[in-house]
Amino acid sequence: MNCRGADVGTGRTPAAASPGLADFTTAQTLLATHHNGEPLTAEQGFPLRLVVPHLYGYKCAKWLRGIEYMTADRRGFWEERGYHNLADPWKEQRYSHQEREGDGPST
Repeated sequence: MNCRGADVGTGRTPAAASPGLADFTTAQTLLATHHNGEPLTAEQGFPLRLVVPHLYGYKCAKWLRGIEYMTADRRGFWEERGYHNLADPWKEQRYSHQEREGDGPST
């Protein structure tokens, strides 16, 4: 999955999160428009935010603008900058130097 966000008004490159299909389709994963009954603010990712609660936050795109189904894994914005491709906090998978064979896309 490639979930494209837009860093609205920041002048930065739009960020993309790349959770795996199994992570994206769990019952806990949300496409959120509200938080505690109130519409999301711009800081929280208005109008739409991907929430994948069982992964590190960099897998949760703010200002969601598109979802792309891919046939092969591709690193997202943060993974290209040194963060772990799988991002499981219970396994402490935070940085790419911790990746094992098969954790990331084939090169």
